[in-house]
Amino acid sequence: MPRLSARGKELRDLRRIVEKRSIAGATRDLLSDHDASEEELDEYWQLEYE
Repeated sequence: MPRLSARGKELRDLRRIVEKRSIAGATRDLLSDHDASEEELDEYWQLEYE
């Protein structure tokens, strides 16, 4: 398997970040009912991505 160049590594890292943020956005959208407070969402975020 060929090694990734510096640019390839950077692109891989950026794609991972975008994927995580899109998942987090979808999670926030799903949990954005009246029962979920902003603090609960922040706690969920911390538990999910620690």
